[in-house]
Amino acid sequence: MDELYDIIRDVSQDLLTNHNSFEAAGSFSLSYCVNLCTASSICLSAVRISASGECHLFSSTLHAHATGTETGLTYIGKRKPGAAQSATEMKGFCGTEESSTCNTAPSPRVYQGCQDAFDNGERNSEAVYTLHTDPESAPVLAVCQFDDQSGWTVIQRRLDGTIDFNRGWDDYAHGFGNTNGEHWIGLENIHHLTKKDQKLSIFLEDHEGQSRTANYSFFQVENRESNYQLLVSGYNGDAGDSLSYHHKMGFSTLDYDNDGSSGSCGSTYRAGWWYDNCLKANLNGVWHNAENAQQSQSGVAWLDWKHPYSFKTVYMRVGN
Repeated sequence: MDELYDIIRDVSQDLLTNHNSFEAAGSFSLSYCVNLCTASSICLSAVRISASGECHLFSSTLHAHATGTETGLTYIGKRKPGAAQSATEMKGFCGTEESSTCNTAPSPRVYQGCQDAFDNGERNSEAVYTLHTDPESAPVLAVCQFDDQSGWTVIQRRLDGTIDFNRGWDDYAHGFGNTNGEHWIGLENIHHLTKKDQKLSIFLEDHEGQSRTANYSFFQVENRESNYQLLVSGYNGDAGDSLSYHHKMGFSTLDYDNDGSSGSCGSTYRAGWWYDNCLKANLNGVWHNAENAQQSQSGVAWLDWKHPYSFKTVYMRVGN
């Protein structure tokens, strides 16, 4: 398989500073980094940081050259674009792997969702898994959380404001961010994950360390033709039910208005969400620190607990 790739060690740091990766993951071996790029139909090159094992995927072929100094970066470039593999097991890559156990190391498994991973014996909670939510599309990286009975797929997470969530329709459709930090898995993936009956669990934490949850026994996101309409019901929890207000609404972004307002909620509140007129929840809103949280009208909002307020930590996850 190594003939399909250009592998260059000790490449310029400019590959990370001057280009935008569409995904970053870690901590992975070189062989796993290659497999991640192989699994994505839009990945044409990748850069692995040896010190941390972090793997950056790029949708373009970068112009890499050796620096002659030790940088700890390895460049992986496809010699020709590869389509996503639908097989459960992806082929291994050992052409330049330094480990003597490379040829026997298992390749990453590709699961339909985190419940599928749970059913196959996975229990490494908070780890990043490769999910094939749609057999006709490229796999996606996702965080799985496991309890005693099931596997949950994290579809959204807010932590520290490092990722800009004020984005357009295409970004929200296909996903963005870093699975190790803040990210949105993409409406297409959420749609495929929720074709079968799914539950939704939302975790919220304020800047004072208090946390609450909002759980829904039914959660579904319809297809693109419906503007990814939200269907949600069956609330229980202690955070209050702020999401049912958005039931049956299409998704809106700064450049695609499907809300129930005369204006543009996506532009006003600087996020993508299932706005009505406009919101009771806005978990993709602008992240604010503790100093500005209580004055925020456009923040990471859940009005049935605190308002006005922008929460510190939020994640959304789906499961059976």
